[in-house]
Amino acid sequence: MTVTSPVEAFRQSRRSVEPELLNPLTEYPTIIDTDGSTICEQQFYRLRTAIIERSDTVTLEKYLQSAPWAVKSGHALGMYYDPFIVAARHGSLDALKMLLYHYSKFIKPDGRTNLDGRYCRVLNTAAHSGHLEVVKLLLDHPLLQADIHHNYNGYTPIMVASDACYCKDNLEKKEAVINFLLDRGARASDTEYTWGSSLDPRTGEYTKKQVPILTTLNFAAEWAGADLIRRLIENGADPHVKWRIKNSQFALM
Repeated sequence: MTVTSPVEAFRQSRRSVEPELLNPLTEYPTIIDTDGSTICEQQFYRLRTAIIERSDTVTLEKYLQSAPWAVKSGHALGMYYDPFIVAARHGSLDALKMLLYHYSKFIKPDGRTNLDGRYCRVLNTAAHSGHLEVVKLLLDHPLLQADIHHNYNGYTPIMVASDACYCKDNLEKKEAVINFLLDRGARASDTEYTWGSSLDPRTGEYTKKQVPILTTLNFAAEWAGADLIRRLIENGADPHVKWRIKNSQFALM
């Protein structure tokens, strides 16, 4: 049985067979594989993504030696292809450790870092995907500005861990992440709010106020067992908060 290398599609010999238009303003690093062949990056940094998805630290080290800038933020591809996000999404623990080491050595050699503003999104991605060891690394790494309570676009790590949207095949892993976050002091009461208004019948004036629309418990109630639901409530989650979606709402009973 012939084993195909994960980077086979990126070998230089395939360029003439599957040509593509490369962005002239973008750097495309090349690395030398163990057999001496040249491996070439492609548009959208597909090589880097494939390496990180597989947590191939041998090839990743070569890649980072060829392109030390590859862990910077702010490229035009968006956060989906960001190397730290890819590692968090796929649970590539060893690759993430290497990325963090490289970042601390070449990009931010002194002091703690939030990965140029990416840290909280990376943590939320790992929590939502149910990768416990990655979550532990991100909270305990000595060079990271860890914040278990940070609200990113309305969601804290425990909220996204409770959300089973697109991640219904790893519910046991998500439950382990939630329990770990609770052990570390995460708030079971974390809630996303929106601004609403109510009419004062006495004055006839509208008063603005923050209205809860999604809670950690709302998310967990869709899939979690009785033990986890009980623990969330015992740790401060309010079972009477209504889940508001557009103009509809229902209360967890």
